[in-house]
Amino acid sequence: MLHYFKFFILVLPFCLKAQENTVGLITNQVSDFGYFLFAPMSHKTTYLINREGELVHKWESEYVPGLSAVLSSDGTLYRAGRDTEATYITAGGSGGIIERYSWEGDLLWQFRYSSENERQHHDFELMPNGNVLLIAWDRKTEAEAIENGRDPSFISRGELWPDKLVEVKPTGMFTGEIVWEWHVWDHLVQDFDSTKLNYGGVSNSPGRIDINFAASNSADWIHGNAVVYNEYLDQIAFSTRSFNEIWIIDHSTTSAEAKSSSGGNAGRGGDLLYRWGNPAAYESGELADQRLFGQHGIHWYHDGSGEVGSIFAFNNGLFRDEHNYATVEKIVPAIDQGGAYEMEGGVFNPTDPELTFISLDSSEMFAPLFSNVQYLPESQNILICNGPQGSFVEFDLSGNIVWKYINPITESGRVIQQGEPVDEGSNNTVFNVTFLPDDFPAFRDRILESQGVLEGEVIVSSVEDKMSSFTLYPNPAYDQVYLEGVEDQTVILIYDTWGRCLRKTMDHTIGINDLDAGVYYLTVEGYRTKKLFILDN
Repeated sequence: MLHYFKFFILVLPFCLKAQENTVGLITNQVSDFGYFLFAPMSHKTTYLINREGELVHKWESEYVPGLSAVLSSDGTLYRAGRDTEATYITAGGSGGIIERYSWEGDLLWQFRYSSENERQHHDFELMPNGNVLLIAWDRKTEAEAIENGRDPSFISRGELWPDKLVEVKPTGMFTGEIVWEWHVWDHLVQDFDSTKLNYGGVSNSPGRIDINFAASNSADWIHGNAVVYNEYLDQIAFSTRSFNEIWIIDHSTTSAEAKSSSGGNAGRGGDLLYRWGNPAAYESGELADQRLFGQHGIHWYHDGSGEVGSIFAFNNGLFRDEHNYATVEKIVPAIDQGGAYEMEGGVFNPTDPELTFISLDSSEMFAPLFSNVQYLPESQNILICNGPQGSFVEFDLSGNIVWKYINPITESGRVIQQGEPVDEGSNNTVFNVTFLPDDFPAFRDRILESQGVLEGEVIVSSVEDKMSSFTLYPNPAYDQVYLEGVEDQTVILIYDTWGRCLRKTMDHTIGINDLDAGVYYLTVEGYRTKKLFILDN
């Protein structure tokens, strides 16, 4: 049995000395070398920068991110792209295409996983064997959902999109073979209707997924947003934002076994081996027992010597308390002598994280959507991406900010000039960032020369904001938003990240309950644009 302890690190606000930089490198107090990979959202270029915030390499694509990018050990780039052709299933995080590029930027592979009934979204994992493990929506009709026990009042769009995991083996320039898959739909339970499928006790079935939990009218019911693979255990960790949980799934099964409750190294088929963050999701806890709040960007660190390793999660903290604040959680699951994940009182251990990393400067870390975390074992530092702010911040374990960079590339491709104010209207969002040490195999025998900074030249005089500001609240929002500080008879527009105008009005109270959860832009003529975050209603 693993023995664990918990401790809390309170990060005091870190005050930077007066300096000119508003984007790019803000501070660097780290002596080691390394590189950072990121792909600005809705922009077609993926960037690799060094510790000094200088560009050393980039890759161009025909598609905006959908959403992750991964640099392999051989120097090829894998990235998800947003399909703009087969777009029947469309919601926040939409992708549909996986690409592979050579170091020189040549397209080596392009696999489309987007159709009327399925679509890759948010994240994917590059497997050690060169396969790609992706998250996808798996469309079900209203009739199928009801027959499987879904409460009909939770179906407003006439369909449901449970998630699935799909492992793809590249076979040709534009082809791939599905070699393994796992479906949420094969592991359901419900206690709503005894005449329907999957009826049973939810609390007695912790390995199964309650089809009516976290129920809303959103078809994107699970909202998986991150997937990682642990090759030492041959297991997968999967983050579901709607459930406020991290699930662990046995990858050693065959696809047939993954549909069942038997087989694989753990002998439980595709049933969940472990779940953490919200015991209420399997009727084994109360609101006070919830530990994750809209989490993103999980990182499963394993040094090869421990039994399970540690799972780090960027805990976005939305609706955590009266005051929203983000943390990083370090979770060390407990296993018994037989290798099974331990439970106590019907709840998976441990009850609390081993470590909670808290910033007292909530503006530095709080992010209502996306973002990620990476543990850096050499320095024991923690790197976060605050996605909505487009900032990458590295903390040491004493709570100091030792490195910070603000992405200067906006979603339209415009480069924010050095010295220009960066605020919520800057549109420089980033889904995640990955740190790669200088001895990463991809860099062997390659010279990574500085190509200069991404941002423009320093503006010596302060930049005067010629656009008026206004107040938008609440933000994030569910059903409607309010504007203050806007003159009457002024046109107000809401755009999605594809640039489509979805709302045109002069009302200062705007209904949004018909819009899918995600990121939008609210523009008022003569005023600054603001990001609008819409949540599931």
